[in-house]
Amino acid sequence: YTTDPHTPSVLNVDMNGINAIALEDVHHVIIENLTIIGGVKDAIRVSNSKDIRIRRCDISSWGQPGVLSEVTNPKWGRGPFYLDEEGNRINLQGGVRVNPKAERVVIEDCYIHNPRGRATSWMNGHPLGPTAIILSNSDGNHVIRNNSLIGSESHRFNDTIEGAYNNKEKGGPNRDTDFDGNIMFFSNDDGIELDGGQMNVRFFNNWIQSSFCGVSTAPTIFGPSYIYNNLIVLEGEERGQTNFALKVGGNKVEEPGINYFLHNTIYSNGKALRGGNWGKGPTPIVTRNNLIASGELLWPQKAMADFDYDMLRPNSIDPPLPHWETNGVIGIERFRDRAAGDYRLSEGSPAIDAGLVLPMLSEDFSGNAPDIGAIAMGDDPLFPVRSDNISLLPLQVQLEMTLGAAEAKHDTLYVRAPEATGQRWSVLSDDAWLQFTPSEGPCDGQVHEVQLSINPSTRKEGLYQGAVTLRTD
Repeated sequence: YTTDPHTPSVLNVDMNGINAIALEDVHHVIIENLTIIGGVKDAIRVSNSKDIRIRRCDISSWGQPGVLSEVTNPKWGRGPFYLDEEGNRINLQGGVRVNPKAERVVIEDCYIHNPRGRATSWMNGHPLGPTAIILSNSDGNHVIRNNSLIGSESHRFNDTIEGAYNNKEKGGPNRDTDFDGNIMFFSNDDGIELDGGQMNVRFFNNWIQSSFCGVSTAPTIFGPSYIYNNLIVLEGEERGQTNFALKVGGNKVEEPGINYFLHNTIYSNGKALRGGNWGKGPTPIVTRNNLIASGELLWPQKAMADFDYDMLRPNSIDPPLPHWETNGVIGIERFRDRAAGDYRLSEGSPAIDAGLVLPMLSEDFSGNAPDIGAIAMGDDPLFPVRSDNISLLPLQVQLEMTLGAAEAKHDTLYVRAPEATGQRWSVLSDDAWLQFTPSEGPCDGQVHEVQLSINPSTRKEGLYQGAVTLRTD
């Protein structure tokens, strides 16, 4: 199912259906190059189906906005919560929802953004609200790659990728599932919940920013799961609060599975890692070649942990054991240009050549040994690198505007889209306070400049966070 390439159409169901697309009891179905708007609950729902591909789709405006209401049910917690017309709390509404008995679902190259509603924050109890992708007790064997999953300040996700339900073996991705090359912004709880079975689950080359927690592996019922080569920047949810970049489980399950954390770069205003989030006892983890540029490691269980070859800030592991990080590096990493989102290692960084060679992961290194972290000294500043070679740099800018001033300061973005990616590129944003010009250009492999600034009609003082996304036709 696709669109006519010469006269592109939009599938807009608005609020006239529970889903914009429902795939049930089907197999070998491809949804490709569609703009999909609406759905009362989920935009796309996949149930009891196999071999499904959702590719290059623009998915937005799903779910119910609800009405923020005070708590009437004492079992719900503090509140207030967003309630639907029947008085129910709004939660678990996804751009794509993968349900029980769904197997081998591929979601790739999609832009999932701008739900109708927004999540509550931890100020009101556990966040509830929309999410980009939901994996709910499916049969696993999925691939979720190269997607831009972008919330906003006015439409924050609960989790960017949410698992249901945490205590189930099939909860979350279940088993044999890859997450690769995804950009995941603006959630009030987790960037991703891997919680559940986690049997042969890999999460790699992903960029998480502006969430409360980065990656949750609580619990790991079977394992193993592999979390590697990720950039996790935790500067806070809507209140600026952060929890753990890596939230690891405990021993509530009898024999918890193992998590491997390898070659990740973490910058957090809170804690970098914490265990015991699903039972107070230990759960097995192995860490190697992680760059913990900011944030502490808390591992009170003392057992079943193997920390080594990581770079940590001074006195950031609490409490330490003598055999932990015997080959680790202590230092403060400044990065090439963190203000511009350039998390390559700085000149003279102690993380250079300080890692351990990991088979199939860091064998192809330059220098005397692998660099610690997700982004090595000589890497491209773009992260994650997409195979289509589309690029938008810098990854981050900081804009200022004085209210009432004649002209706002601007910054320059550099756009490149090869000819093979389409005819035209567009810069898109759901944030009305951002403006950019030009907003489109040709896919010619050349570098084009886009001027980015704050919309002068903005009248509210304060800190704003937003994102622009580059797409082609």
